[in-house]
Amino acid sequence: MFIIGRFIGANEIGGTLIRLLNNQALRARNALDNADVSFLKVNTSDKPEFLIFPFTPASAPTQNYEVANKKYVDDQVGGVTPGKACEQEVITISGTDITNKYVTLAHTPAAKSVQIMLDGGGDMIYGVAYTVSTNKIDWTGLALDGVIAANDKMQITYLY
Repeated sequence: MFIIGRFIGANEIGGTLIRLLNNQALRARNALDNADVSFLKVNTSDKPEFLIFPFTPASAPTQNYEVANKKYVDDQVGGVTPGKACEQEVITISGTDITNKYVTLAHTPAAKSVQIMLDGGGDMIYGVAYTVSTNKIDWTGLALDGVIAANDKMQITYLY
């Protein structure tokens, strides 16, 4: 960085205030010393703006350093109402459910965004008692296998 007639070398800045006028960019010189890269400015509302920060306005982030903007996130969660605590459904277990070792859900949740409780029992632990795949609660080979009986009630809580 070039400040007041001299370049500042590596590890020279510590606790130094660099003052930027509004809408003026902080720039860095590239390694070939043939171009500057503007990377930070303070806007007219005194808020910092990262000028080369990678955004993905219409497609999914593909690199670890990329972030998703609000539109991308809203598109991913679809019909979920922001701020909605949860939604619940109660399923009466049938003999077919016991044979299949799964129940079909009214919604298609993310894997760990569902909690279940059986009448007369406590909360069940995801991965120990049940798993979620697409729109199913599955207990094949897990703790619920052999515990659930026909006509038991299962309360499903969708967490948003």
